[in-house]
Amino acid sequence: MFLLGGSLLASIYRLGVFLRLLPGVAVLLWGMLFPVHAQSLTDVEAQLTDMPPAEQLTLLQQQQAGIPGLPLTDQARFWFLLGNALDVNQQTEQAIDAYSRAIALYEAHQLPLTETLPLSYVERSYMRYLQTNDPQVYCPDRVKALALARELDEPKLLVKILTQNAFCYSADADQLNQGLALLVEAINVAERYQLPKNQYGMIHNASGNLYRRNQILDKAYEFILKAYQAWAEVDDYQDMFNMQHTLVELAIALRQFDKAAEHVQVLYSLAQEQPQFKDFLFFAYFNDGMLVLAQGKPDKAADILMQALLLRDTTQETFFIKRAQVLLVQALFKANKPAEVKKVLTQLAIDWPDTAQWPKEVQGIAAYYQGKPPEAMQLMMTALDEAVQQRREFVTQYQRASTLLFDESITALDNKILQQQLEIQQLELSREQTQRRVAQITVLFSVVALLGLSVFAWYLIKTRRLFRHRAQTDYLTQVANRRSIFEQGHALVRQWMQSQKPLSVLIFDVDHFKQVNDNLGHEQGDKALKLVTQRAKGCLRQQDRIGRIGGEEFMVLLPDTDSKQAAQIAQRIRQDVEKAPLRKDDADYRLTISIGSATLMPGETLEVAMVRADKALYQAKEGGRNQVVMAV
Repeated sequence: MFLLGGSLLASIYRLGVFLRLLPGVAVLLWGMLFPVHAQSLTDVEAQLTDMPPAEQLTLLQQQQAGIPGLPLTDQARFWFLLGNALDVNQQTEQAIDAYSRAIALYEAHQLPLTETLPLSYVERSYMRYLQTNDPQVYCPDRVKALALARELDEPKLLVKILTQNAFCYSADADQLNQGLALLVEAINVAERYQLPKNQYGMIHNASGNLYRRNQILDKAYEFILKAYQAWAEVDDYQDMFNMQHTLVELAIALRQFDKAAEHVQVLYSLAQEQPQFKDFLFFAYFNDGMLVLAQGKPDKAADILMQALLLRDTTQETFFIKRAQVLLVQALFKANKPAEVKKVLTQLAIDWPDTAQWPKEVQGIAAYYQGKPPEAMQLMMTALDEAVQQRREFVTQYQRASTLLFDESITALDNKILQQQLEIQQLELSREQTQRRVAQITVLFSVVALLGLSVFAWYLIKTRRLFRHRAQTDYLTQVANRRSIFEQGHALVRQWMQSQKPLSVLIFDVDHFKQVNDNLGHEQGDKALKLVTQRAKGCLRQQDRIGRIGGEEFMVLLPDTDSKQAAQIAQRIRQDVEKAPLRKDDADYRLTISIGSATLMPGETLEVAMVRADKALYQAKEGGRNQVVMAV
């Protein structure tokens, strides 16, 4: 009975399995007899228009099985559309693969050129940008896309790809004009064909980034804000958010913390109002933490950055995840929270195992907690030296870019005047040949024209001098700006090399200047900088030079001055500043400065002497401030 019962149960079980499989088998047979065809590509694209990103991807994946039956150009178009959907759903690797399939179909079968091919190149380029942030990786695709777009002569497509290519000329000041030339072409196309506002948003964004990477930050801020406004007119929330993200960084770099805080609030609002963009909140926290850390509030910054990293899975941009971790390490270290620092360093080593690529400051912090104080100190000093060198390089790049733009503007104006002169001469010749009977009128016209040109030339010379003065003078303190003081310094070094007379350099800044701004307001902070500058100028000789090199930091050049004399002048400046309090509401606020001094040694450059003076200034700060330290 037991064996019979077991056999019967087995038979019943097999029958049940067959009955469960029967519907699937029936569907399979029906599909073989009456195959289901994919929708036409035109119908699919029409459906995609109003669908949320996730549903777009689902629809395209459902249609993928029927793609081989479509014409090759439609197949390529399908892979491009799938790449777009994967991109929006933050599947970067799969998006690159889809765009590459579209490109491969065109190249393998030499299909007739349509906008799908250049768009596939440029979108694949953007995916590679997100992965690497390396122009050598993502720019070759953009160059190919531009050549194809010029063949097609489609205005919107050409503007998009011209704008994308401009980013490839942003790393070097010598290439700045090449990038701007592409953007001028894009503007001309947009105006000629009266393209919509979002096209101008792309162009303004690219212009802002070109200026930004060449350290012309005020122009960068101006153009990025224009880009945001253009995209806001068409409710392009993704690009609006990206512009606010960039504006935060620019405002921080310009030390305009109030503006940066306003942009952070816009980021939070967009994240709340547009929840379909999953990574908006991550970047809102990231920018907030970056701002608060720049304001010198490490405890609060650490809390905000931790909130950002809790949302790391919402973004594919690993560059900013690593950057958030680096900022968090710095904030926790400054807040003296060793246990938390070690946890973040452990996670950072998992995400970024090549520790040699970490910022030197973070490497130093890691060495410190590993019980290696000498190595940590060395890494910290290297980080300080790199920061000083980076600041010098920023100044140099800013000078090169500013000079290039200024020279280009003057040349364009000169060419315009020359063209006007040639046109006038041609007009005179024509009138002499065809209207001899009105010769007196022609002569009178010539005299008036020449007089007008003379007046215009005089105005141009006067304006050019004014531009040069403004280009060399700090707008707030009315002393030499960074570019001018560096030029004067290099000239004095050349004289020193020939005459061998001593040359000394002072670098000083206002002690606790952030507290002046925080407690008294930025207006009083500006007055403090003016007051310190006036007192310092009053202590200098006719041959001495002073300039503002950044924020509250100043440099003084002392020709024919040895180290002993430099120390005396420095002490005189320090004492004179200390005697001149800042007044507000009938109350006096004492200002002090710390000074580092260095005298050039044989074979030494201005930059090397500045580094020594900068280190001496750092020692003065560490020693209690309001003092002069001579460089070794």
